[in-house]
Amino acid sequence: MRKRVILVSGVPGVGKTRFAKALAKKLNGVYINVGEVALKNGFIKSFDAERNTYIVDLKKLRKWFNSFLKCMNKLIVLDGYYSPFIAPKTQVKKVFILRCHPSILKRRLAKKGYLKSKILENIEAELIDASLFEALKIYRKLPNKICELNTTKQKVSKLVNEALKQLKSKKGVFGEIDWIKKLSKEGKLKKFLNLIKR
Repeated sequence: MRKRVILVSGVPGVGKTRFAKALAKKLNGVYINVGEVALKNGFIKSFDAERNTYIVDLKKLRKWFNSFLKCMNKLIVLDGYYSPFIAPKTQVKKVFILRCHPSILKRRLAKKGYLKSKILENIEAELIDASLFEALKIYRKLPNKICELNTTKQKVSKLVNEALKQLKSKKGVFGEIDWIKKLSKEGKLKKFLNLIKR
């Protein structure tokens, strides 16, 4: 079976959408944003006011995507934190987990107008490798499909070129990004840990 789905995941602000759109264009594929599909089709269970976020209905998203997949012959680039949860593993070629230095991520999310609580939640998720661990739980028997990309101060074109190389590889690339170690070396770890505790 030809694998024709590429997943792009990561916390908000790491650059998923720009990267996923550029990769889809380079591969002459179809770009899909999971969040937009969920909102447009009403695949929402509820709204978490405290966390200022929608709780999506993964079951309905999976059903929608499987139907879409059946009538689509082109390669699909699926963009969104929940992308690893909805695409059938047999159809997935690679899972790109985008990462970003917490200092830069903090600035990006503030610029996007995120609430302070939401910024801290996402910084914490990035610090503890949440996106990577979620993907590894789902693809624990297929770790070769997972590839982390560090978007920190990287041009989208360079990231796309790296992704193209990884798509040809049968190996997974992950576990090399350690923000806690990096922040510790920079003398910023205590500051970030204190932010998260508040």
